[in-house]
Amino acid sequence: MKKNYRLIACLSVSMLLFTGCASGQKPQETGAQTTAAPLDEEQNVSERPSDKKENEKISIEVKEGQSYEKEEGTLSAEIRRPVLVDQNGTELSINKEISEYVDSLIAEYEENKAASEKEEGDVHYAVSNTYEVTHDGEQYFSMYMAAARIMGSGSETYQTYTIDKKTGEAVSLGELLGNEETLRLVSENISAQMEEQMKEDASVVYFQASEGGFSGLTGDESFYLNQDGSLVVVFDEYTVAPGSMGMVEFTIPTETAGAFR
Repeated sequence: MKKNYRLIACLSVSMLLFTGCASGQKPQETGAQTTAAPLDEEQNVSERPSDKKENEKISIEVKEGQSYEKEEGTLSAEIRRPVLVDQNGTELSINKEISEYVDSLIAEYEENKAASEKEEGDVHYAVSNTYEVTHDGEQYFSMYMAAARIMGSGSETYQTYTIDKKTGEAVSLGELLGNEETLRLVSENISAQMEEQMKEDASVVYFQASEGGFSGLTGDESFYLNQDGSLVVVFDEYTVAPGSMGMVEFTIPTETAGAFR
């Protein structure tokens, strides 16, 4: 009988020791936690391509839209409509502004046609436009559209468009230059060019500031970038000089305005 008691006691002690060891084992949560961190890192990595897409630059192509051509006696119109698209064929938002300007040229012709039908004798009027890409660089795309009108005498006006390829949106002169100080330096350079031209050629005349002439840039003036990426500021007829001077342009040195890619 004593032997049986000893056997039961040993079995009881063994069971207690086994239970204690089992309860003392650590849960396998640590392994699960260590695998969760790499998953979070993978999610962060997967988000990076979208960030990269935001920094990608678009390429821009000019396509020919619907033109407007009329030849009616002494009246004529030859109006082209450029359409800017990206590499996917999607139209840029600047097309709205371009189309509005082209439509205004067509409306101008129609108004002159209607007026000529009410008047006696022939009315001579012609309107046409051309456009040219002046810069297609790494970050900026620039073009101008020139409209010529002939009615007694001729006149020409420019519309300019510069697109930031990072955003696909048009930029103003002020936005391109970035700050008031650079705008002031460019203004001073234009004034200096005007004075130098008048000294060298007596036929060159610019209005004085007191006469309503050039007194500085506001940042909203017409401009384009040339092939080298230099800034060219454009003034329509009669804005800074007599009509005999026509449209005038000023190429700004890169040390003043910088070079734009």
